[in-house]
Amino acid sequence: MINALLWDLGDVLCRFYPERRVQEIARRSGTSESDVRSVLTPDLLGLLDAGDMTSGQLLTAVHDRLKWDCTIEELGAAWVVAFEPNPSILNIARRVVVPAAVLTNNGAPLSDHFRDLLPAVAVLIPLGLFSGATRAVKPDPAAFFSACAALNVTPSEVLLIDDSPANVAAASRVGLQTHHFQNVELLESFMDRQHLLAPRRLR
Repeated sequence: MINALLWDLGDVLCRFYPERRVQEIARRSGTSESDVRSVLTPDLLGLLDAGDMTSGQLLTAVHDRLKWDCTIEELGAAWVVAFEPNPSILNIARRVVVPAAVLTNNGAPLSDHFRDLLPAVAVLIPLGLFSGATRAVKPDPAAFFSACAALNVTPSEVLLIDDSPANVAAASRVGLQTHHFQNVELLESFMDRQHLLAPRRLR
């Protein structure tokens, strides 16, 4: 029986366009996209996801490298443009009848300001479990065990919805139920069969 739900963020609840972040930071800072990429390296993003870099440290890196005297709020506003909430998925999330959380490999600044930066998601799913805060990055089993603990359920009671085959496989190995997200229609059909959705409201 499924008693709780874990939603992936990027490319499930939201469409994820990382280049938009680069473009927006370049526009706001008056620098080039190549300059921004030289700061937002895979290594730096990995530190954020792992919780090994704080919002303050990220802000310092941006100040020092791009000479952009921004606040964390301004940087967050530029950061979050990479995420475009998917209305079709959010309409499904609105109908879920069991407790739910967002489980995502993201760190600062999104983890620190989730409700302010992604209100369309947070209003439906207030509990955000960010790897930067939990210090457990999917597909590490610790990420799934930590999420189960946060929801106060056993792994076998939890459904993970994720677009990453590696994450789905890892979650399944430690006992979670899983759905490999591919499109809205398949997801809604699956969740209906699992009795996880309230009936659609008549207009």
